[in-house]
Amino acid sequence: MLAPSPRTTNLAAYQHQHQHQHQHQHTPTRTMTSRVAVARSAAATAGPSSPPRNGMIPTLPCPDDSDFLDSDADGEECHHDETEFVASSSYAMDSERLGSPCSQGEEDAPTPLIPLIYISTRLYFTFFEDPPPPAHLLNIGNGAASAVFEAPKQQRGGQPMTAADIPEQFHWFNIDDELVYLSFFEDWGPLNVALFYRFCMHIHQLLNDDNLADKALVFYTSNHPHKKANGSLLAAMYSMIIDHIEPADAFHPFSQIEFKPFRDAGYGRPDYCLTMQDVLYGVHRAIKEKLLDLSEFNLEEYEYYEQVQCGDWNWITPSFLAFASPNDREYVAALKANGGQPPTPSSVSRKLPQVFLNTVRYFKERNVKLVVRLNNPLYDKTVFEDAGIAHLDLYFDDGSNPSEEILREFIRRADDVISKGGAIAVHCKAGLGRTGVLIGAYLIWKYGFSASEVIGFMRIMRPGCVVGPQQHFMYQNFVEWVRWSVRDQALAIARKTIEAERAVMAARMGQAKANEEVEVENEDAMAAAPVTPKHKKMPHVIPATAAPAVKPVPCVGQPRKSPSPSR
Repeated sequence: MLAPSPRTTNLAAYQHQHQHQHQHQHTPTRTMTSRVAVARSAAATAGPSSPPRNGMIPTLPCPDDSDFLDSDADGEECHHDETEFVASSSYAMDSERLGSPCSQGEEDAPTPLIPLIYISTRLYFTFFEDPPPPAHLLNIGNGAASAVFEAPKQQRGGQPMTAADIPEQFHWFNIDDELVYLSFFEDWGPLNVALFYRFCMHIHQLLNDDNLADKALVFYTSNHPHKKANGSLLAAMYSMIIDHIEPADAFHPFSQIEFKPFRDAGYGRPDYCLTMQDVLYGVHRAIKEKLLDLSEFNLEEYEYYEQVQCGDWNWITPSFLAFASPNDREYVAALKANGGQPPTPSSVSRKLPQVFLNTVRYFKERNVKLVVRLNNPLYDKTVFEDAGIAHLDLYFDDGSNPSEEILREFIRRADDVISKGGAIAVHCKAGLGRTGVLIGAYLIWKYGFSASEVIGFMRIMRPGCVVGPQQHFMYQNFVEWVRWSVRDQALAIARKTIEAERAVMAARMGQAKANEEVEVENEDAMAAAPVTPKHKKMPHVIPATAAPAVKPVPCVGQPRKSPSPSR
């Protein structure tokens, strides 16, 4: 079982330590518990897009039974429990077995499908035929029997690898059964940020284990399409984040391996390919823009609140929280009985579901200033408003795409809240499709993500984000949203410039008016006092014979004096 790091573990310190050798560090003393295996409710079926109504933000229809999630908690209390790629001729082995020192049992040792890929300091990656061999079999003796390296080419930052670079001892480990993706339908990855964090901490513990100080670590998986893609992405992300390298460099060792693209969580056809590179570039941009800081990541909080009975929410960025709609069945019943009109407070006067109350309390503590609802009303919005949290309804049909009016209104309101230091909580029915589209559109508008980058990043933070046709909608429109950003920024700069010029002009006009008033007062004072008459000068008249009326044109090349010092 993988062991989680203590909640106070600082990944930034780990990143700093990782630049040096880890042999003399202490192993974390806290033991590991298995991942909380609570599956989130199924994502909504992607339906056909509905056109905007007269180009305006539509009114809210009355909810029906289909608006409730299959896994509604109804106020339950929360309990926190702790034949793909075959090696080609490019992977031909050296006749002197460059990649692996001889060891006992070498003839019977399992052989990986590809040579070991260098990932980071003391860390390598490979995969075997599915099912992969158990770790205890690979770790017999010095663990070198299955360690096969590529013939001298590029390893270790592009430098040729020599026999002196080959480790003598190896420790093999596999996480396929410990770090498991919880699917909604037929989706299978990528693994979320909590599982990646656990992966990093597990490697950290192995690197600091005194018993493994002289061994290279080999992270391995099988060639099953899902496990191979998820495992390779973990390794590439580790290299990119821990070693602070570019996504292209992190992906390079995997660039000639065929991977199955990630698919969405919807029930429709999987016709949008999200690649390993998309995820790497999305996470890289998020870290660059300070939207993700793993040194501040709270593993326990993430795995606690992602559970349906505990709220079902995830922070996408420090300013955006995505969550499933709170469900208040008594309020919905009263809403239906009242013909879709909000019921009077007296008609729904009763104790609210505990999960709903916990949500409101948490939002207040975390400085959430605006809740945006995109689905039919399943709760009374005044509960948030009475707590000092603004509420905004921007309804559009489940599985469909937002109108331009909805997008612009959301971006405007969200940017206003964020600029003042607040956070926004956004939800639809499941908090995946419609929620992901609007949050992703804002991130594209604000930070310049591509559609695939932002989808990849959001699925790391909240698996299942953006469903079905919404993926293509984002791909087809993300360039236009970037153009909106350029225009909006130019207009904002122009407004500031105009306001500054107006302020300067107003100040000048005020000063000029003040000067006029002073002059008038001086003239009045002078008129009241006796003044000695001034001597009038007679005009000096030059006789006509003294000078010609028109001066002659100077000759070419004649020097003329000028007040300019550079004459």
